[in-house]
Amino acid sequence: MFVLTLFDAINERGNYYPPLVLIVIMVVIAIIYKKNVWCLADEVCDEGDGLRIRRGKIDEKVFFNEILFLENKITSTVPRIGIKTAKFYAFGDHILFIPDCTYSEFKNVSDLRENLSFRIHMAKPE
Repeated sequence: MFVLTLFDAINERGNYYPPLVLIVIMVVIAIIYKKNVWCLADEVCDEGDGLRIRRGKIDEKVFFNEILFLENKITSTVPRIGIKTAKFYAFGDHILFIPDCTYSEFKNVSDLRENLSFRIHMAKPE
């Protein structure tokens, strides 16, 4: 609806060519979607000495000593945790996931992030 209203306003002014505007809007939406949704892991499970990460048919284990650092990503109202790994896996070297603290021992995402950060630090060789 917004796009149609935009095209009507553009056509009345006659300043822009509508198919070009539509293409630009579609490209911007695709970039935002790719940045925020395509890179998300489907499932991240704690396995004691590492994390089991699944995205699509790819299922790999990342050990805590292979994780370089955690990133706290907050886009809109959805908190996300990013993991940068030293090794390049089938899904890449950067994993992004939305933590689900509903059924876990952690009350919120920051508690989970602190716990993961501590365990990553403890797994690093001195």
